[in-house]
Amino acid sequence: MPTTTPNLGLKKPLGNEIVSRQAYNENLDLLDQNVTEYKREIEDLPRQSITLSHGLNAVNAPRASLLKPKFTGRTLVNLLGKDGNCEDVGKWLNVDGSSFALDPAIKMFGTNSIKVSSTVTGVFAVKTVSKYNVAAGKYYLLGGWAKNIDCAGANGVKLIAVKGSDGITGIKSGPSVSIGTSFVFTYAKLSPADIGSETTIHAYLQGHSTVMGQNFNFDGLCLYEITQAEYDALATMTDAQIAAKYPYVDSVQVVQNPAAKASSSYLYLQTPLYEGETLEEIDGQWVRTKKREKKVLDGSLTWLLLNMNTTGYKVVLVKNLAQAMNYTSINCVKYDGKIIPPLGILTEADAAHFNYLSGYKDFYISISNTDSGWGENYIPTADEIKAYFYGWKMYYEGGTPYDGYNGTGTKRWAYHAASGWTAGTNTLPTGPAPSDCDWKRYELHYQLATPVTEVVPHEGELRVHEGLNQVEVFEGVVVRELASPVNTGTTTHINSTNTSPSSLLKNKTFKILDLFKNNKSDISSWIIYSDTSYINGKERIYTASENFDPTAQYSVTYIALPEEFTAPCPDFQAELTVNLKTTVDSLVDELANVATDVTALEMALRNRGLLKKNLYANISNSVISAIPNDTWTKVIADLVSVNTGLNISNGVLIITKPGRYIISSHIAFANNAIGARGADLRLNGTGLVFNVVTATTNFVTNILLHGVANLKVGDSISLYIYQNSGSALNLNYANINITKVSGD
Repeated sequence: MPTTTPNLGLKKPLGNEIVSRQAYNENLDLLDQNVTEYKREIEDLPRQSITLSHGLNAVNAPRASLLKPKFTGRTLVNLLGKDGNCEDVGKWLNVDGSSFALDPAIKMFGTNSIKVSSTVTGVFAVKTVSKYNVAAGKYYLLGGWAKNIDCAGANGVKLIAVKGSDGITGIKSGPSVSIGTSFVFTYAKLSPADIGSETTIHAYLQGHSTVMGQNFNFDGLCLYEITQAEYDALATMTDAQIAAKYPYVDSVQVVQNPAAKASSSYLYLQTPLYEGETLEEIDGQWVRTKKREKKVLDGSLTWLLLNMNTTGYKVVLVKNLAQAMNYTSINCVKYDGKIIPPLGILTEADAAHFNYLSGYKDFYISISNTDSGWGENYIPTADEIKAYFYGWKMYYEGGTPYDGYNGTGTKRWAYHAASGWTAGTNTLPTGPAPSDCDWKRYELHYQLATPVTEVVPHEGELRVHEGLNQVEVFEGVVVRELASPVNTGTTTHINSTNTSPSSLLKNKTFKILDLFKNNKSDISSWIIYSDTSYINGKERIYTASENFDPTAQYSVTYIALPEEFTAPCPDFQAELTVNLKTTVDSLVDELANVATDVTALEMALRNRGLLKKNLYANISNSVISAIPNDTWTKVIADLVSVNTGLNISNGVLIITKPGRYIISSHIAFANNAIGARGADLRLNGTGLVFNVVTATTNFVTNILLHGVANLKVGDSISLYIYQNSGSALNLNYANINITKVSGD
C-alpha cells in the first residue's frame, strides 16, 4: 500500500510495488491542481470591491488584507432650520384646544421635547410659527418623532404638512402614532401633485383625545427636499431605515470626519465631505475631491453697506469673499439656524447670493431691521455691521433692544442669551458676544467654481483577517482635541458644565472614545459619566486629582453629537486583496509610502535646521534556524546591517539615549499550513507589540510588527517568536528595526 506526501498527497509506491499508470496520472493531476492554486496566488488579480453601509457590516475576506474604503459625501439641509429641535416653544402656535411646554424629562434630542396637552375633547394641535418654502415639481419628506402618552382617540397622534396659504388645510399626513412607551418615527412624503400650487407649508402635530388632559410629546422634526428616486425608494424601506437615512439635524449638516472600525483596527479621517465629493487613499495619502466649502460669516470680514432703497431690511456685502460656481449654489444659515434662500435679486430680508456682476465673487446678504436694530432711515457704519455679525444688536440708551436705533440718542449694543437680553454697552463691540450668547454665527456653504483636491489628516489603518469580519461605519469622530482639565481640589474634570467653561470640549459629546496624556492613552485612569447633569452633550470625564499631572498635555478623541455636527455616511465602495501577490504588493506600497513620508519629513526638518542625527539600527538573523514547536523562542539577530549608536548584545538592542522610538519587525516562517504563528517585540522582557496569525496555506507566513514607545537609557528590545505546526519549523528571516524620532 503506497504512502502519500504530507503536503500535496502524492502517492509514494513502496519498494516492492509496481507503479501503475493510474497512480502516475493521479499524481500528475494533483501536481497540476496545486500548480493552479499556486499560480492564482501569484497572479495580478484585481482587488475585490464590496459595498459598506452606515452601521455594522459583515465582510467575508478571502485572506488577511488591508481594507481600502472610498468614502462618498452627503449634505442634509433641514428646511425647518432649528425649529424642529423643540428647544423653544416660541417657534410653535396653539391651533386647536391645546397647551404646550418644554419637557426635559421625555426627549429624543437635546435637552427638551415639547409636550402638548389637550384642553378639549377631540382634536387638539400645534403648528410651526414659520412657513417653509417648497417648490413646484419637487419632492419632500417631512419627518419627526412622536410619543403618544395617552391620546386615546381613534387617530392617536399625527404629523401633518399643512398649506402655508391658509395655515390649516392638510396636504399630507403620516400614519397614526398609537399610545406607547417610546418615541416613534413618523413621516409624510410629499410629491409635486400633493404640493400643487402651494409655495410654503407648516409642520402640524395633531392629537386626538377622548377626555381633556390627554398628552403627547414630539421632538426632532425635519423637512428635506429629496429626489424622485429617493421618494420612490421610500415605499421599499422600513420606518427604521427611513429614520436612519433621514435623521434630524440642525439646519445644514454634511458628513463630518468619516470613520470605520474593523476587528482591532480603526480609521479616523478629519474632513467634511459634501454631496458629490469623494475621499480615498491615493499613494499613501487620503485625498478629498473638494467641490464645496464652508465659511463663517462673522465680524472679522470686511462688511460694506449696499446703498439700496429698501423697506424693512438692509443689504450688506463682502467683496471677493470666494469664487463660487453661481449665485444659487449656496446654503446659507442664519444665526438662529434658519435656512436663508438664494435669490437673484434681494427683494426681501433673509436672502443671499453671490453677485453675478462680480463673477460670483462678491457675497450679498439682506438683514431685517428687526434683527439688526438699525432704524429704517439709519445708515450703519462698517464697524456697526461687523458688530451685528459678532452677535450684537443695536438700540438707543433708555430704550430696549426691541426698540432699535433710529439715529437719535446714545447708541447701545446688547446680545441675547438664554435668560434674555443683556444689560448692554455704550462702547461699540469689536469682538464676538460672550459665550452664553444664543445667536450663533452665520454660516455659508457654497460650491466652488472649480473642484480641487486636498490631502486630509487621518489616524489609523483598516485591516481584516481571513474569514468573517465585522466592519462598522460611522462618522463625527474628533481626534485628539486638546483639552483643558479643571482641577476642583479632589477631582479633575473635562467637559463639565459645573466646573469652568475652559473644561468644555469644542463640540457636544455623544461618546468619549479615548483620553491621552502626552499622546499616550490614559483613559483607564479616568471615569466617564453619561448621566444628565453638568454635561456638554452626553458624556463628561473626570479623575481623582492625584491622577492628574498639571504639567502634562491632555487630549480627547470623541464622537460629537451627530444632530449638531454631521450627516450620516451614505453607502460606499471598499477594496480588499484576494491573493498573496496583491496582498504583498499592497504591503510593499504601504511601506514605500511610509518611507517616502518619513524621508520627506526628514528633509523638511533638515532644511529648517530642526533635524538632529537620530539613532537607528537594523539587525537580523544570519542563518535559517529551526524554531521548536509550541514554545516562545528568542530570536538571535546577529547580523547588523546598520547601527548609528545603539548597543547590541546577543540579539538584543540596548537603548543608549532616552527618547521616542519607532520599532518594527518582519518575520517570515517556512511554508507549512498547520497551526498558528506568533511574534512578540518585548520591552525589558514585557510585551510591547504582539501578533498571532493563522499559518498561510501553500506559502511562507509573514508577520509585520510596528510600535512606538518612549524609552530610557538601559531599556532593552528583543524579539520572540512562536509556532505550533506540530514539529520544529524553520525561521527564514527575522529582523528588528529601531529609529529614534524625538527627544534629546
